[in-house]
Amino acid sequence: MQPLALPHGVDDPPSLLLWRLDDLIPLILMLVIGMLTDRLAVFLVLGVMLSRLYGRFRDSRPDGFALHWTGPGASAAFRPPATASSPSARSAAAYAS
Repeated sequence: MQPLALPHGVDDPPSLLLWRLDDLIPLILMLVIGMLTDRLAVFLVLGVMLSRLYGRFRDSRPDGFALHWTGPGASAAFRPPATASSPSARSAAAYAS
């Protein structure tokens, strides 16, 4: 049996133009804080530095490592939906009725 070649980018996070979305979050957050505090240039430079530091940190860790920081509630978007046969779906259905 021949091994099946899968593309490497199938499980990649969403991207905006050339950047991954998780790289842009620190930059956008610092941009908003800079606009609110009237120190746009300072916080923009800080955002670029934080994005680069996060990129280096992310590249030196396994895929999905940052999801562990967010806890079980925030990473629920990355789990498959519960089916009717799962215990959590049954208990949710019983709670709703």
